[in-house]
Amino acid sequence: MVGRTTNFPTDGIWTLTEVRDEVANDSWASKPAAASSVSSSATGATTATVTYTASSGATSYKVYWSTSSSVDTSDNEVAGSSTTANITGLTAGTQYYFRVAMINNIGTTLDASDSTFTTYPSGTTVLAAGSTTNITSTYYSYYALPVGKTVEIHCAGGGGGGGGTWNNSGLAGGTGGVAAASFTSSGELLKVTAGNGGGVSGPNSANAYAQAGGGGGASAALNGTTGALIVVAGGGGGSSSAWNDAPTSVGVGGTCATGAGPRSGNGTEFSSQLSAATDTAAGVNSDNANCNGVNTVGGTGAGSGGDSFTAGQGGTGASGYGEGGYTFGTNYGTGGGGGGGYKGGGGGVYPSSGGGGSSYVPVGFTSITCALSGGVGGNGGSSYGAKGSAGTIGNVRIIISA
Repeated sequence: MVGRTTNFPTDGIWTLTEVRDEVANDSWASKPAAASSVSSSATGATTATVTYTASSGATSYKVYWSTSSSVDTSDNEVAGSSTTANITGLTAGTQYYFRVAMINNIGTTLDASDSTFTTYPSGTTVLAAGSTTNITSTYYSYYALPVGKTVEIHCAGGGGGGGGTWNNSGLAGGTGGVAAASFTSSGELLKVTAGNGGGVSGPNSANAYAQAGGGGGASAALNGTTGALIVVAGGGGGSSSAWNDAPTSVGVGGTCATGAGPRSGNGTEFSSQLSAATDTAAGVNSDNANCNGVNTVGGTGAGSGGDSFTAGQGGTGASGYGEGGYTFGTNYGTGGGGGGGYKGGGGGVYPSSGGGGSSYVPVGFTSITCALSGGVGGNGGSSYGAKGSAGTIGNVRIIISA
């Protein structure tokens, strides 16, 4: 070795991880460099994929992962190729930490710090390019989008409940609103719900003054990770009782036209609501401040008396983003509850019916013409002393380009 300077490490330091490579001109081999271009994505509720570019000195590759940070080689591991590793057996809706390992016969090199991914919630449906999905579930469900595709989301709110008959004809409930948005996906997780139809209250004949319809619930699509709204279609208002006075007209849900920004039907706005909703039109048939919609929830209708009787539920918790308003009061007719939306519609005070909820597409998404029709309002009572029928459920449609 005397006289051959190439027999020595270039940094002048001897280590057991540096040995002479007789093939490569007396160069010195060492552990491989770390992987580059490391990224990850969930592929299901219990699976994920980690992608990377392997370093030239590596001969095998692994990913180490854990639910705790500061991952090292004592944690769970999975072998990969030179570009990817698939991880299975994970827990739904859980954040994981991981590091990619580059390995050769000298040693292992991990990424300098942890990276993370979060698995999809349990029950998530992974949508494919070129697919169309129709959703009528009134509880939130999750849908994962493919990357780089044009996505259209069409929403139609639930219809309001119909009013009962007595000395006047019962009116049908209001039609649900519609709205649609288009955008290029980046692998978003969607949280989607369809608005429930407004229910009806009051028995036939006896207590006919309580026969009224609740507001329909809103249909909505949100970013399932951040909770940010993508599109919402307000529900239709519910009809008042037709006891001793004819009910007034019922509010329909709002509509977002092509190229338009925020639109509301009869949504009420308060200072506590999100500032992005710029339409400040007060809720039609909101004759009492206590009946106004609050945020996304429809206003509660009120009777002419002050006693409390709650009935005729609209969207309640099952409707998701915007709950439909209830009916309220027992003396001489109960005003129909306003439909829930981005801004809830106002409830009526007897004989006023409920206002419709607003529909909305936020800035950053392209508003397009909705391909759906809003939920149909329930019919008014068909005979003397009969209550009306419930409104129909809303609908959400997701269309993904091929």
